[in-house]
Amino acid sequence: MNNEKLHKKRFSAHKITALYAIAAVSWVILSSTGLHLLVDNIDAFKNIEIYKGILFTIITSLILFYVLRIREKADMKLNEERLELKNKIENITNLYSALTKMNELLLRSKDEETILRGSCELTVKNGKFKTAWIGFVDEITGKVEPKYFSGVNADYVHKLDININEASGARGPIVRSLTEKIYYISNDIENDMMLSHWRDRSLEYGYRSFATFPIEIGDKVIGTLNIYDNKKNRFSEEITKLLLQLMKDITFALERFELEKRRVHFENLFHKIVEQATIAVIMENRGNIVYANKTALEMFSVNYEEGMSGSPLADFISNEYKENMRELLESVYRGERINEAEVKMLKWDSSEMHTVYSAIPFMVNGKKGSLAFIRDITAEKIALNALHASEEKWRSLFENTPSFVTTINRQYIITSANRAPLPLHPQEILGHSALEYVDSKMKDEIRGVYEYVFESGEPSVYHTTGHGEYGQGSFFRVQAIPQFKEGVVNQITLIANDITETKRASDALRESQKRLNSIVESALDAIITVDSSLDIVLFNKSAEIIFNCSSEDAIGFSITRFIPDLLVSAKAHKINRSDNLPGLSTIIGKGKNIEGLRTNGEKFLIEASVSQSTVEGKNFYTIIIRDISERLKAENELKESYQKVRDLAAHLQSAREDERINIAREIHDELGQELSALKMDITFLNRKIEKTKDNPDWEAFQENLKSMINITDQTIKTVRKISSQLRPDVLDKLGLRDAVEWLADDFNKRTGIDCKVECMEFNEELSKNIQTVIYRISQESLTNIMRHAGASKVTIIINNNSDNINLEIQDNGKGITSEEIKNGRSLGLVGMKERAYFVGGFFDIEGVKGKGTKIKVTIPIIKYEYGTENN
Repeated sequence: MNNEKLHKKRFSAHKITALYAIAAVSWVILSSTGLHLLVDNIDAFKNIEIYKGILFTIITSLILFYVLRIREKADMKLNEERLELKNKIENITNLYSALTKMNELLLRSKDEETILRGSCELTVKNGKFKTAWIGFVDEITGKVEPKYFSGVNADYVHKLDININEASGARGPIVRSLTEKIYYISNDIENDMMLSHWRDRSLEYGYRSFATFPIEIGDKVIGTLNIYDNKKNRFSEEITKLLLQLMKDITFALERFELEKRRVHFENLFHKIVEQATIAVIMENRGNIVYANKTALEMFSVNYEEGMSGSPLADFISNEYKENMRELLESVYRGERINEAEVKMLKWDSSEMHTVYSAIPFMVNGKKGSLAFIRDITAEKIALNALHASEEKWRSLFENTPSFVTTINRQYIITSANRAPLPLHPQEILGHSALEYVDSKMKDEIRGVYEYVFESGEPSVYHTTGHGEYGQGSFFRVQAIPQFKEGVVNQITLIANDITETKRASDALRESQKRLNSIVESALDAIITVDSSLDIVLFNKSAEIIFNCSSEDAIGFSITRFIPDLLVSAKAHKINRSDNLPGLSTIIGKGKNIEGLRTNGEKFLIEASVSQSTVEGKNFYTIIIRDISERLKAENELKESYQKVRDLAAHLQSAREDERINIAREIHDELGQELSALKMDITFLNRKIEKTKDNPDWEAFQENLKSMINITDQTIKTVRKISSQLRPDVLDKLGLRDAVEWLADDFNKRTGIDCKVECMEFNEELSKNIQTVIYRISQESLTNIMRHAGASKVTIIINNNSDNINLEIQDNGKGITSEEIKNGRSLGLVGMKERAYFVGGFFDIEGVKGKGTKIKVTIPIIKYEYGTENN
């Protein structure tokens, strides 16, 4: 009891004592007066008035005494109520203060921990409770662990043994709060049976009141807020309501953080999904693109660094769809959705593509926009068109196939047919049983086939006789193929093929097989058939002769006995147990020569080809082998003969060049000098005749002499031209570069065609033959250009590296055609090729119509003489 209460009780005791004293004095006075009257006037006692006075005095005293007593009790009760109300007001005020501080904390908090820790601290500090703690359940052990604590007696809280896995009958308020989402108030721990398990320890630590409230996020309880106080009845109805409001505020804040976490999570997830999406995603705001994912950039062929942000969406829409797209976007801005509208769009390079465009309303920076999902269906469009074409082809094939195709249901009734035996029409057999159109003797057997297909779901084949397409009797092979619906066979497709001719052909095949065997045996080439294990199953007579082995000794043995090159492949085949036999296709092939082995150990070259066939599901390989050792010997002899002719031609070419040099030298040195001497004599004679001007024939002599001088000058020029064409002096005196430049300059003067030469300095001295070949090919090329090309410009490029010297001659004429290149009568081209071959080089010519012709010559930098290397 506090001092204020003690003071009030003492005050009441003094007041009661005073009242008692007043009552006693009053009683004595009244009693003394009455007694005096009684003694003095005994006769008057009988007087009723005196009796009434005495009685009135007594009653009045008693009433006064009782009134004073009631007033005392009323004052005491009023004081108690005043004190209790004051405490309630103080508690409510404190809790309001805690709520106010809590709201401030919720506004400035950035995380859950701040809120939970602050709720404990504010409950104790501002709410004036003794202890507050928040507990969470350990998911592994199920134990309720204190996470946040404020107040006194921390050891009490941490020593609590509360487990969510407790039996339902033994569960306390905290476990029930966690599991049942209910709060619990105990205003008298000492007498609360629900807290009997924790009563003694709670009283030991001075706790008299307790409350627990669930902390919820959404529909899930994540923990409890537990509050203790050392006073009974601490949790009044008003306090409880305020605490529940506090829990709502905490829950709201926690849910706000949870929603923010989810928002961030889903936003990150959204960006991740969008970036990894295989469909283009574009975000636009009133026609302007603000975001495009990677797939969109790839779909529209936009550079990743440049991106699409900031570009108008209309730039990527085909003109014929722009108005339609504008209407679609306006509907999205009104809150509607676009579900897979077909739109023709443009890539960055303006190429068109067909797309499926879907969009939903989306706020972008607070403004109305759309989030679009775009799928390129160009390939699908092409495939769909192809599918439609394929369907038409299938329908045409179904209607025009020579096979009878029908469909029957589980009652064997025909539901569709592409044709019927004449004179019936397909519509006439619909609705009839398929058994009506089979041999009556085979109906039971065929019915059994139908039952088997319907029950097992496996296709089957049967043969029957019936009427063919033209009504004649025929023999049919029928395939019964099951058709499934929801995992059950609901109908069978019957494909009937008239194999009457096949049966006849089968008989004929047997006859032809005999003839084939006769052909195989009489063939000049060896024919060997092997199975998938490379074991021989056929060995004809020619094979016996070529390999010097009888068929009896060969059949059953591996083909590698006669073709050792297949041994490695055969081993690999046996290890892998494959029927593909890669060795056969690799080693044996068209144009490949491989080595054969006779039984006497003699090796020889063979030419072989292989073909594959399948008989009853097994692969067989037939190898046709020809002994080409004699042929190769003849080919080698022919090559040697051809090489000798080439060498002879090269020798003649060299001899011709030498002869040209000699002739050019003789013409230049001998004939040129003699003509020069003749010109000098004629000039001298002209001077002599000038002295005889009086001679009547002087003028005639003068004219004849001038004519002789002109003829002599022209003859000297002709001799020099012939000499330079046979062998220009500049080639021998100054070298290849100056010779080609002189040739180009002369060509320019004679034809008016611009001719340029790009010739580098050579790393080493070139042989006479190489220089001559390059010069002659250049000379022949310019001649061909002048005659046939119709060019206005020619470029000659000569360069070399450490291994080769290269010549390129390019003109801008009409361009040589492939037919002209292949024309064997083009002796100029043949001559150039032979010249290049003469020094071990390569010659190539190519033309482009309207753009000109290019000649390429590559010659190894080795000194050749008469077609052989000259060291």
